[in-house]
Amino acid sequence: MVAGASPWIGERLFGAAQRDLRLDSVLTTGAYGERLRHLPLFQRQQVVGDTLAQHFQLGPHASALFDLQHPRTVRALLPTATSPVTELIWEVARYHHFSERPSRLQCLFFWQTEEQAYQWFGTRTWPATLYEVEVVTVQRIFIADMEALEWDSTATTMDAAYTQALRYWQAPATVPRYPEVLLEGSVRVIQAVAEQPR
Repeated sequence: MVAGASPWIGERLFGAAQRDLRLDSVLTTGAYGERLRHLPLFQRQQVVGDTLAQHFQLGPHASALFDLQHPRTVRALLPTATSPVTELIWEVARYHHFSERPSRLQCLFFWQTEEQAYQWFGTRTWPATLYEVEVVTVQRIFIADMEALEWDSTATTMDAAYTQALRYWQAPATVPRYPEVLLEGSVRVIQAVAEQPR
């Protein structure tokens, strides 16, 4: 649900951020979207033989028509590109159908309880510190269901992914098992509560 600013001001939340933030410092935007914008999407690779035929969907008689052993250079999505492509789909769905929700590419992400925070903080793959923060200002806020982010990027069509994105942006009918708070606003750092190994 989207909530007004007043119920959230002063609320204590938990979020992962860069190491060594000063206590009482104020955070206004997250680093997640910034990291995504700088991830490479494509790599060049050479393909030959059956891989070449499959890549270009050349059909069963390809070997009679093409020299499949002559390498062709193709541009392929890097494995790390799944995340920015997913976020782009989610952002387009938000923009067109739920424009009142905060953008995942600009917002700060939080958990509401320390227990939830510890559960998800342990899955982080980059060095970070888990902080307790206090909400200072709110422009937009939304509690989403993190389970709705899960989809099989290797087997799902763009249309199915878009449908999944719409489910993510809908207000959950019940309290999500794995909620995440998306905040466009500002928070004050209260204390560091855990640190991810370097």
